[in-house]
Amino acid sequence: TMVGTGFTVPPEASPLPSLHPWLAVPPSVLDRTERDFLDAIAPLCATYGFAPPQTAADLFRRADRLACCDPETDHYAAAQRSSWMGPVLESATGVAAATSPEIFVYLKAGNRFLEPMLAAVAATGRPALAHIPGMQPADRARHASATLTIADQPVDLSTVAPSCRLAVTDGGFNTAAFFLAAGVPLLCCPGWLEQACLAWQLATRGLARTFNFTTAAPHCAEGLAAALADDAMTEAVKAFANRRPPRNVAAAIAARVLGAVPAEGRTAAYA
Repeated sequence: TMVGTGFTVPPEASPLPSLHPWLAVPPSVLDRTERDFLDAIAPLCATYGFAPPQTAADLFRRADRLACCDPETDHYAAAQRSSWMGPVLESATGVAAATSPEIFVYLKAGNRFLEPMLAAVAATGRPALAHIPGMQPADRARHASATLTIADQPVDLSTVAPSCRLAVTDGGFNTAAFFLAAGVPLLCCPGWLEQACLAWQLATRGLARTFNFTTAAPHCAEGLAAALADDAMTEAVKAFANRRPPRNVAAAIAARVLGAVPAEGRTAAYA
């Protein structure tokens, strides 16, 4: 059994898709790359007496693939997968929000968008709350303003979502899935490939706006203003949140995993 986000559970596609969806990679290039991979592992399969896979996806054909995302929050195109479990939305963690922010910012201290984004958020004059893991106390004091509060502890997102009009994140899956399920649109500031893949897919589906993660000098003020003014994105996110069925994803995953384990192999705690 494979359990993970859309990024870590391979799609059911042959050839496997590019990890750079914003590039128009010709199918012939993907075919050739996959064939080179299969040719490279064929001798290893022969050494150990395994039939060589015909496609890269065959490596996982016997696995029960549990993609813990919705089609809309998959890192890959929806046509490349046949089923989705839905995200495991974490229960409330962190402290309750001390304010009722219209903008919430969750970026790591090393994110290159951080400094200009905090300045742009403060300049809007809208009530805003941020949590910046790794930020030093002196930097928190420097960026805080009459309208921008920077929390020194993780914040319970369920206390943020009701007033929030826009969440500014690095494109990490868990935070993105939570806010979208709550009907809050995103502005993504990705720092690495996985975040960029998700942010790009969400943007193409009208659920987020994103910066190019290779941009050396991002125009944060312009991007923030555009996201706040994007009524179509706001309505699309609300529609997505309203059509999501209520699910106990963790329980469904446990049932699928335990169902694959013979009864005699289960411990009493999980039988």
